[in-house]
Amino acid sequence: MPRKIGWIFFGISYIAIWSFRQGSISGILEYLYWGGILAALIAYLFDRQIHAQIGKMEQQKKRKAHESEKYADIEEKIRDIDSQLTNGNLPFTIRKNLERRREYFYKELNKIMKSL
Repeated sequence: MPRKIGWIFFGISYIAIWSFRQGSISGILEYLYWGGILAALIAYLFDRQIHAQIGKMEQQKKRKAHESEKYADIEEKIRDIDSQLTNGNLPFTIRKNLERRREYFYKELNKIMKSL
């Protein structure tokens, strides 16, 4: 609501300025004033949709940043598992468990890549 009041105030101010200068402007300036009035009217009418779209874009940016961090964390976990598997004599059950975890993490990476 405060934004709509702001657009109303802007539109009224813009129309007032245009009306005081109407006799002294001509040509392209006349179109610029009408364009400004039209832009204020459009911004007033579609304010909620514009604001929602901007919010959606910000939310997508945050989600992508979160997914990127998650991707980096999973890559680090995979590197740790790989180093454990290559370093030593692990019992068979632990080795199998690490291999399953690595497969799971690779699937998670694929999911993240598809979402980005």
